[in-house]
Amino acid sequence: MSGGELIGDKYGLVRQIGTGALGAVWEAEEPAASRHVALKLLSIPNQEVGQRLVEEARAAQAAKHPTLCTIHDVGETPTGELFVALELLSGETLADRLARERALSPPLAAHIGRDIATALSIAHGARLVHGDLRPANVFLQGEPGTDAPEVKLLDLWVARAVPPIVADTLGLGSPSYRSPEQLAAPESFDVRTDLWSLGVVLFEMLAGQRPFEGGRADITARITSGPIPRISQHAPSVDPAFEEIVARCMERERDKRIGSAMVVAHMLEVFAAQGRKPAAAAAPAATTSNKESSSAHGRTSVLEEPPVARGQLGTLVMDPSPPSPPRAPRSAPASGAFPAPASGPLGTLMMAPGSSPSRPPDEPSSRSRPAYAPPPRSKWDSEPTQVYIEPSGVFKPPALESPSPIEDEPTAPPPDVPAPGMAAPTLLSARPQQMTVTELHQRPTVATHAHDKRGFYMAMALGAGVVLLIGLVVMFVLL
Repeated sequence: MSGGELIGDKYGLVRQIGTGALGAVWEAEEPAASRHVALKLLSIPNQEVGQRLVEEARAAQAAKHPTLCTIHDVGETPTGELFVALELLSGETLADRLARERALSPPLAAHIGRDIATALSIAHGARLVHGDLRPANVFLQGEPGTDAPEVKLLDLWVARAVPPIVADTLGLGSPSYRSPEQLAAPESFDVRTDLWSLGVVLFEMLAGQRPFEGGRADITARITSGPIPRISQHAPSVDPAFEEIVARCMERERDKRIGSAMVVAHMLEVFAAQGRKPAAAAAPAATTSNKESSSAHGRTSVLEEPPVARGQLGTLVMDPSPPSPPRAPRSAPASGAFPAPASGPLGTLMMAPGSSPSRPPDEPSSRSRPAYAPPPRSKWDSEPTQVYIEPSGVFKPPALESPSPIEDEPTAPPPDVPAPGMAAPTLLSARPQQMTVTELHQRPTVATHAHDKRGFYMAMALGAGVVLLIGLVVMFVLL
């Protein structure tokens, strides 16, 4: 193939980028979408493997995230050539950078490992397993050697489509990054296999070498049964907590590994944040020189804009100057200041006067608001125990009025009360003075009920008479 050739009736080849085990990779132009893509032309002799690659690529096409290399299109040319259109990247692979620098700083290694773990969590959420995680499949986009590269995970769709025998024949993968279960049963690996491979990649970035090296048989034996090395054996300066994360990813029993890739990403974020520069720089030199000149002239060094709270009693200020000698006690200290400031290791604690407007000394002080006045009270109200707070801060109980005693009104005896020894009046004349309040309320109700009953009986009698009359008329007509 050559530049300018049209692939799939929509991709024009521009230049060849490289050649891999699965075929050549070209930079191609897609005029319909106004973009350039990385077009991978698959050259697989095994037709079945080629079809499986296309199926896995279409499945991985649904997983989209900034840490995953985007798959734009999967198709086949009229001549039967399979191709995959990928996101065009610029930079270098992690394998290229490790070959140049050997080991990376812990913050940079945590940054790259966090993004790899994030990409794996997105893939695992889409029920995709990478199965071939290694530095060659991690792309660092940006200028080579940058401290904050944009990480992209490559070839998410390859490992599960290519059988292990074919992968070994094509030179795909490396046993150094495979998990124990992947070496024992290549078809039975799951998402925890990617966590093992991630631990191996982290180990290599921190220690500058792979944890398992040697020939293929030696590597397989060490991974499946040998002791698992620790980072501290090769890089003692690495934080023990960081080393523990890598060790938990490389547990031989997959049930003992960290539960998910997202958990690893959150754990690595702590160490990745250590390499970031703070957003706010140090204080300007001009401010420092101003403070130094102020102290040189003997003025009190106080914060120019102290973040203090202002209240009614004054403002709280920390004075870093040495404490002054004790003063003689005063009979009446000034309002808003204490005669003897308290000194501590941070400075002198003072109460500065509040920010109220100044007034001449001879002018009498006026209240900003009137004193609290309790509501008017009646002489029949009870006197609860209350305390009113004056604005001046003095607690003063209100003056309680002493109400005049309540006098009972004189009651005259009923006019018809009999004299001693005489007979009592009739019940009708005495009843109005002996009825209770309840009886008074019930009296009209009882009368009303009596009237209601009489009306009811009269209606019943009238109705019965009408029915009887109708019956007699009917009988007379029929006879």
